[in-house]
Amino acid sequence: MRFDPQPGDWLTIGDENYRFTPHPSAGMSIAYAQEGRKAIVYQLRRSSDDRLFALKVFKPAFRGDYLVEVARRIAPYAGWPGMIACQRTVLTREQHRRVLTLYPELEYAVLMPWVADQTWQNILILNRLLSYRQSLELAGSLAAILRNLEAHHLAHCDISGGNVLVDSDRRRINLVDLEDMYGADLPMPVACPTGTPGYQHRTSRRSPHGQWQLYGDRFAGAVLLAEILASHDPQVLGAADAEHYFAEDEMQSLDCVRYTLMVKALTGISVQLAKLFEQAWSSSSLADCPSFDQWTLAIAEARRAADALEAAAAQGSDRQLLATCRSYSGFFAGFQLAELGDHTFLVHQHVSSSYSRLVAGVRLVGLEARVELARQRLAALEALFQALDAGDDECTWERYRQLHHLLDGCQDFGSGERARLAEVRHRVAAKRIKELKQALWLDDDARIESAYDALLFDGSPELTQAERCRCELAVQRMAALRALRTALENGDPVRVAEIYQQHADLLRSCSAFTAKDRAATMQARRQAAWDELRAVLAAGRDPEMVTAARLAIQVGQPLDWAVIVALHAARRRLAELGGASWTN
Repeated sequence: MRFDPQPGDWLTIGDENYRFTPHPSAGMSIAYAQEGRKAIVYQLRRSSDDRLFALKVFKPAFRGDYLVEVARRIAPYAGWPGMIACQRTVLTREQHRRVLTLYPELEYAVLMPWVADQTWQNILILNRLLSYRQSLELAGSLAAILRNLEAHHLAHCDISGGNVLVDSDRRRINLVDLEDMYGADLPMPVACPTGTPGYQHRTSRRSPHGQWQLYGDRFAGAVLLAEILASHDPQVLGAADAEHYFAEDEMQSLDCVRYTLMVKALTGISVQLAKLFEQAWSSSSLADCPSFDQWTLAIAEARRAADALEAAAAQGSDRQLLATCRSYSGFFAGFQLAELGDHTFLVHQHVSSSYSRLVAGVRLVGLEARVELARQRLAALEALFQALDAGDDECTWERYRQLHHLLDGCQDFGSGERARLAEVRHRVAAKRIKELKQALWLDDDARIESAYDALLFDGSPELTQAERCRCELAVQRMAALRALRTALENGDPVRVAEIYQQHADLLRSCSAFTAKDRAATMQARRQAAWDELRAVLAAGRDPEMVTAARLAIQVGQPLDWAVIVALHAARRRLAELGGASWTN
């Protein structure tokens, strides 16, 4: 019988029954299957426990007894990370005569656990952006798997996006297509793998055994690790060449744009990671590529840097956070130590070329704003300590008043310094309260505003509630007056009119609103009203003309005879419209 499974069809292998599942995007019309160069993989569901399995049906050219021997010899590796696909059953006539009599095409097919639905190739095709944490942990998982294989003198030999299954939620990776693995006791495959386009070293096709050798994974693994590490970067992911990042004709070219983008993205994570990739890309042989020991250590260091930054940020100390940045100078460079009295601060180097790496590094772990806040807080703390050491109470308090939004949340602002500031505050408040009381007695808004400091007198028993309200009113009046004077200085009559209309009650009762201010304001209001009236006259908008004329009259702007004539004509036209209100 021809093997052409449909969704819901049953297959008996040994003592177990398996049902073919439908393809998720095709409903019940097509069985879930994925076709590759050597085989078609179907998804099955075992009836006894509902677990999913993969049935890999090889194309005729790739079937053979060697698959049985490979399965037997790699079975002990099934417990290794990323190697669950080593847990497999090969269908042979000796062991599975019944099913092979029914479907001869299934001879040498491989039954194994279904690992995940998504390959790395799918992620690239879908242009799916990963988080920095996801990319680091997935790369760490792959590097550890390949390091373990290399340590046991084994190699997958065809590392590519299609042979790496990704569980991005659990942030781990599994390898598939293990039939062509290299090992001292593993049989040579029917056709030695020479690599997949986008991951192929320039020497692979010329070598007698292709990539079937101990170092067969080093170049392809380096490319795939780079892809995963840079998958948080939308610019890199957007530049991918469909199923893989690099195009086939770009491999190991130093002039292509994709190579430049990749090196830039890796440098943003770690200079060491970028150097490892550059070494692999420029290698003349697979053995010249970096070992997976080197990759694992470099990725682990990047993860430690991210962990340390996140831990320092959670701890709350700004000094500790920036010290952590400095301690990982290979990743997050850009800070230098500066001494100030008994205090050590980390000061930002604005022009340092390494600062860009710091910004990139902290941005990757989502701490760019937090590190910048820490820098600002410590700079504010430094400025306050300088003022304290100078001994000028007014200057110290003014500096604190300007920076208190940063200093109040700074854990590094110690109790000793806070006590010194409290003494300064007490002395300044004692001096200012006399000035403020006198200004209140004189009812002088300008002097009240000058002497009143809401932060300084917060909670002070020296002021009654009524006095506080009077101080706040003086602050509002003076703010309105400053805005009005600015508009007058700018020669903007429309803005003057707007401000006066909005704050008329505050301005009229403000003791600092001088006769000169009042005259200039009235003149500007008249000019604004006259300009508006001329504009609506020119536009012939009758209702607005009447309204504008009324406003001009209210502010004392005289109307010439031509305007009066035009106004009466506008009122007649409005009346002729059937009694429409001419005030609209």
